Amino acid sequence: MRAIVNKKRYMLLPLLMFPCSFSLQCQDKPLEKVEASDFFDVNAGPIVYIETADSQVLVFNANKNEQYVLHGRPLEIHAKTIELTGDVMIRSFAQTEHGSDTAGTPPTESQLPQKPQGQGSGDNGQPGDPGHPGAAGAIGGRGDPSDVFRLYLWSSIGQGTITFNSSGMRGGKGQTGGKGQNGQQGGKGHDRGSSDSPGDGGNGGDGGVGGQGGPGGPGGRGGKIIFDHQTCLLKSVRLISPESDGGDPGSPGKGGASGGHGDGGGGYGTFGDTSGGHPGLTDGTDRHNQDGPKGVTGVKGASGEISCSDCAKPIAIGKDGKLDCPGS
Repeated sequence: MRAIVNKKRYMLLPLLMFPCSFSLQCQDKPLEKVEASDFFDVNAGPIVYIETADSQVLVFNANKNEQYVLHGRPLEIHAKTIELTGDVMIRSFAQTEHGSDTAGTPPTESQLPQKPQGQGSGDNGQPGDPGHPGAAGAIGGRGDPSDVFRLYLWSSIGQGTITFNSSGMRGGKGQTGGKGQNGQQGGKGHDRGSSDSPGDGGNGGDGGVGGQGGPGGPGGRGGKIIFDHQTCLLKSVRLISPESDGGDPGSPGKGGASGGHGDGGGGYGTFGDTSGGHPGLTDGTDRHNQDGPKGVTGVKGASGEISCSDCAKPIAIGKDGKLDCPGS
C-alpha cells in the first residue's frame, strides 16, 4: 500500500507588496492635510458637513477665524485627527451679523393752527398749546437662532485650542424716535375799538419733546452642541453657547420748535389813543435741538444646551466653556 502524503503549498510574495508588515514606514507617513476653511463657504449649501478619512487630518488655523462662520447653518464634523494652530473660533454667527435694523422714524403730527384772536373788549390772544411728544420708535428685528453642532472628534495635534460657539445672532437696532410736534402759535390780541383797550398777544406753546428711541431687538436663541467625547480627554476643545446680545437701542427723536407768540391788537385810528396791545411775552420752549429719551438695549437671547459624556460634571466644563478637569 502506498502512503499518500499531503503536500502543503507555500506562496512567497515579494516584500514590496506588504511594506507596512516589515517596517515602520506606514507609521511615519504624514497624514494628508484637509483645510477646514474650504467647507464654510456661505454658498456651499444649507449644512456644513465635514468628514475626513483616518489617513487625513483636518486643519484649523486661527488666522482664518473670520472664515469659520456658519451663518446660522447646522454643523457636523467627523474627524479622527484635527490640527490646531493658535486659538481657533468656530461661530454660528459673525460678530458683525445682527437682526434687521428698523429704519426710518415714526410720522410727526402736523403743526397746529394758530390760536384764534381775542374776541373783543380788550381780550388778549389765547396762549398756544404745547406740541405733542414724538412717537416712540419701533423695536429692532429679532436675531436668528443658532442651529445644532454635532462633533465627532477623537484627537488633536499642534499648538492651540478650538472653541465651538453656538450663540444666537445679535438683535437689530431699534427705530429712531419720532420728532416732537411744534408748539402752537399764540393768538393775536383783539384790536382796539372806539371804547375798548387793545388786547395783548398770547404766548407761544412749547415744542413737544422728541420721541423715545425704539428698543433693540431680542437676541437669537443659542443652538445645541452635541460632543461625542469626554471633554477632559480632549482638552484643546472648548464648547460654549452663551446668551446672545440684544440689539442696540434706537436713537432718540428731536423735539419740536416753539410755537411763537401772538401779536398785540391794533390801536384805534379815528380818535383817541392809537397804540396797540403788547405782543406775547414768550415764544414757548424751543426743543428742536433737544434729544428725547434714549431707547433701551434689546433682551438677550437664550443660551443653548451643551451635551457630552462628562458635561454634567461642573468640574469638567464651565459656563465660559473653559475646562477644569481633575489633575489638570
